[in-house]
Amino acid sequence: MKQPRRGGEPGTAAAFCCAVLAVLLFTQSALADKSVTRNAVATDAAVANDEQPHHDTFSSGHTDPLVAQEVAQEATPPPPRYRRPPPSPFSKTTRPPRPITIANSPSTPPPPPNPPPPPPPVITPPATAGSFVKLDTLAPVVALAMSNVPFTRKYLLFERAYGPSEVAMGFVVRPTGGTVDLDTNKTTNFSPAYNPGCSGVGHLPDNKIYTYGGDVPSAPRGMGDGRNKIMVFDPAANKLVVVGTMQKNRWYPSPLTLINGKVLIVGGTDIGLVPPTWDFAELWDPAAPASPTVKVTMPANLVKYMGLNWYPFMQLLSNGDILWFVEKGGAITDGNFNHIVDLPPFPASITHCTMFPKTSSISVLAMGPPTYDLSFVIFGGGDCSNSATIKSVNIPPAASTSLRLDITKCGSSYCFTKGWEVEDMLGVPRVMGDSTLLPNGKVLLHGGAQFGGANSGEGWSTKANFQSLVYDPYKPAGQRYSKMDFAPIARVYHSANCLDPSGKVLVAGCENCGAYQQLATGMSLSPNAPLEMRLEFAVPVEIGTGVVRPIIIAAPEAITKGTTFKVSYSYPGGGAITRVALVAPCAATHSINMGQRVIYLQVLSATPAGTLTVAAPPSALMGKALLGPFLLFLVADGAALGPVYSEGVWLTLN
Repeated sequence: MKQPRRGGEPGTAAAFCCAVLAVLLFTQSALADKSVTRNAVATDAAVANDEQPHHDTFSSGHTDPLVAQEVAQEATPPPPRYRRPPPSPFSKTTRPPRPITIANSPSTPPPPPNPPPPPPPVITPPATAGSFVKLDTLAPVVALAMSNVPFTRKYLLFERAYGPSEVAMGFVVRPTGGTVDLDTNKTTNFSPAYNPGCSGVGHLPDNKIYTYGGDVPSAPRGMGDGRNKIMVFDPAANKLVVVGTMQKNRWYPSPLTLINGKVLIVGGTDIGLVPPTWDFAELWDPAAPASPTVKVTMPANLVKYMGLNWYPFMQLLSNGDILWFVEKGGAITDGNFNHIVDLPPFPASITHCTMFPKTSSISVLAMGPPTYDLSFVIFGGGDCSNSATIKSVNIPPAASTSLRLDITKCGSSYCFTKGWEVEDMLGVPRVMGDSTLLPNGKVLLHGGAQFGGANSGEGWSTKANFQSLVYDPYKPAGQRYSKMDFAPIARVYHSANCLDPSGKVLVAGCENCGAYQQLATGMSLSPNAPLEMRLEFAVPVEIGTGVVRPIIIAAPEAITKGTTFKVSYSYPGGGAITRVALVAPCAATHSINMGQRVIYLQVLSATPAGTLTVAAPPSALMGKALLGPFLLFLVADGAALGPVYSEGVWLTLN
């Protein structure tokens, strides 16, 4: 019997070879189809997830290494590829799919690797905290007082009537009131019927500026006695209109709008520089402006320290309680003027005075959620040993320290856990300075003198201060002060600073800026000395030349307490928006800004497209006192530069 041949008959072998070849061809075709299909699926998945497919090139002339790997290793399942999360609902656009790249000849070289990303820019911390820029426009009057006219870049200014002898003194007799518009560079002058000099100033929810009290009549200027008048500025008619009358004459009073919308008027004397002062404050109702004011009893610890009670420092706490402070002491009462707690006494090391004529500048700090606690800082002051009638001859320099008090709610009372924090102002003595609270929470401290005190005429103060400072309340004690550039224009008695909607600080005025100020080398004497009409901007470094700032694209014209609103913005600087600030309009006079307030708002959400959802202030916060005109600012992380901020936009808080 024949044994079969190993491997089978010749015909069977040929068939076997043909079958193997067919299987190989089929496998190659399937692998090619599989490569294309996987690539297409990956592309579709990438588009569905708003991402670009993972190709190394946009053209079809280069090998995709993912496809080449799959062809070479068809027996090995590919590792799972990273799948990005679903697209954000805030995505601006959906990218179109890129062309599918199919593997070409193995002879095609792979593309070169992408270059490494550039290193992040090196941001050098600023050398100074800010600079000064002189404006071409001159002020229409010497700015004894200066206030923002809401919804404009216009300012209302008053100067002092220099008395019956001002003609003999060589002064140009001009109208006491004036405005300057920084958008048009136009100025105006007007003559009030009653003298508003040395009045208290403030804004009310009707978006208007009010004055409280004033000065004696001025025959050269045609003004009557303004000491007991309450007046409102009419910007359309460019005049002051009497709307109410106080029970007493008040020279140097301070107004405060309360939670119920009424205005508490505290301090002031019958006439300048001499007693009597008054043992009661007055409550005025703007809803019934012609009605008589109501007498208010002042807290005993204020009366203890008040002296002649010139321009006391008055502030409203978040729940409507009232802070009263003058010279070295004060108290907190509720909104009905019932005593709650006395402020702590100054440390024994503090012997200087803080109120006129040894005038310090006092600033509140920014308030924010959730507690909206109040803090304030007293900058400088002067030696207490000489009175308002002794000139600055052989007396100690002004104080070079500040005092900060943080106030927190403790049950039904208040706590002062740290007491008064005493800090050195880099050794720079200052009396009659001006402090401006910035949208980023810092305080710009400018002007004043190094010796003497406040009063008109030669010799009351000397050595105008050329070294301005910025105070950062968020840094540890001992590290909060930094120096600005040299200040070339003296600003001493009867000057004022206001935050401008641009975010810069407008600096104006000075009545005692003659050569007797012993100006430092580099300071320029006023062409109108001793009066100063030149205007400047103090520019914080966070918004200096070349700084990329957030830009508010759209914001509401009005917002309502207790609701939310949206702000559209852009920030090419790339950092996060860290704060949204409401800044009250300025009402500054005699080293005190009576309307100074910055309220931080809660940011509820932010989209990559540049939309913020923001919570307006809570309905109960400060009641009717927190209504009316505000500037809205955005504050962003500026890395080493610090918290940069946008220009402001006006809105009404209802």
